[in-house]
Amino acid sequence: MNRFKKILLLMFSITLFLNVAFAMLRSLRNTLAVVDLGSSAAVIPYFELFGALPGSILITWMLSGLIDRCSIQRVYYGAMIAFAAFFLSFTFLLYPLLPALKAGGEGASFLLQGISMGFYVVCELWKPVLLSILFFGFVMRRISPEEAKKTYPLLMLGASLGSALAGPIVTVCTSGSFGDALSYMGKGWSGSLTLMIMIIVLLGLLSACCFFYLDRLMNPLSAREIPESQCRFLEKVSYCFQSRELRLMGWIVIADYIAYSLAEVLFLEVLKQKYPDPKDYCHYLGILSTLSGALTIASAFLLAPTLLQRKGWTAAALATPVILLLTEGAFFVFLRGRFFTEQWIGWSADEWIQCLVVLGSLQYCLCRAAKYTLFDSSKELAYVLLPAREKREGKLVIDGMCARVGRGSASFLSIGLIALSGSVLGSALPAGILAIGVTCSWITSVLRLGDRLESTAASGKEAV
Repeated sequence: MNRFKKILLLMFSITLFLNVAFAMLRSLRNTLAVVDLGSSAAVIPYFELFGALPGSILITWMLSGLIDRCSIQRVYYGAMIAFAAFFLSFTFLLYPLLPALKAGGEGASFLLQGISMGFYVVCELWKPVLLSILFFGFVMRRISPEEAKKTYPLLMLGASLGSALAGPIVTVCTSGSFGDALSYMGKGWSGSLTLMIMIIVLLGLLSACCFFYLDRLMNPLSAREIPESQCRFLEKVSYCFQSRELRLMGWIVIADYIAYSLAEVLFLEVLKQKYPDPKDYCHYLGILSTLSGALTIASAFLLAPTLLQRKGWTAAALATPVILLLTEGAFFVFLRGRFFTEQWIGWSADEWIQCLVVLGSLQYCLCRAAKYTLFDSSKELAYVLLPAREKREGKLVIDGMCARVGRGSASFLSIGLIALSGSVLGSALPAGILAIGVTCSWITSVLRLGDRLESTAASGKEAV
């Protein structure tokens, strides 16, 4: 096997391992927040706004300083050790003490929610820190735009396979027969949690080993290496606001999270009504990961290459918001159409909930498939096509902060809408209107950014 094929294999493996782990963490964090340690999906906006948003700003500031002072490889290893230590400590030291807190009073309940939020935030930071900022930041510096067009579809395939493989792993870990065979790890949901955390930590360590060998194979003095910036963090943020391309990219990322998150909270609440037991809830999320992973693989092989290579950047970047607009619109219509389904169609409450679960699952799977192939590929390709400084500063600020700002903004809106409406499901109408409006703005920004990239090509700069 030649050197370039070894590099591709290592990059593919890192993407695969990190995405399998993140998809598993996503199922765990939602189950713990909504069903196990929490009582409703209404807590998720609070976790996002008061936990994930400040956490992302803090971690981006820390990574900015660390990357300026240390190699990005060392930062990656340090971050992986920190994640592994947290998850192992939570599973073996903290979680066994939580049943006593569940039986406590109001103070114990407040502490329980704080612990749940801490776990949620760390799970949320896994992908943006390890994959988006550090790994793709490392790769972005070492390859040319021509190499990126050949490399990124393969890496997106690794992300697709990761999501597809995580589903069966979660399903097996939460199945009763498999849990009985590994009863020494704990009984019921506790045993399933322990087993999944061990697998996640193992995958993280395997990715670190692959990263080590990848660093040795790739030339550290590559011509694509970007000089380290010595400016302050706030100056980097200010620089991104001065670039029209980075402003558009930032809003696209923010709009993606706002539009998706507004519907996600409602879907998770509907899902809790269908599956009130933590183990069943997590089991169904595992099934959704399997289905979304299969659709992502199909998109990676069939849809993404066609749109990127034949139709261009704009068509590929438009696919995700268009799919979201259609599926999310159907979900909100039926969510608000309880009277219609009862009086005109004759559905019972259970049948209505089942219909919402199907529509929400369809949105969940199709949107994630489009996001992990078309959206991520077009976003990463746009970074490669930017000038050197915009490439570096934009990657750090947009992937590190804008994604969390988007979820934080959606959380702020959800908290306000739930407070005004009195319940999660009661906020469906205004949440749907906002989600659809933001998605339309996202589509407009993609069209403008596509024009800017074409203008750059016409002027003789790096282009699509």
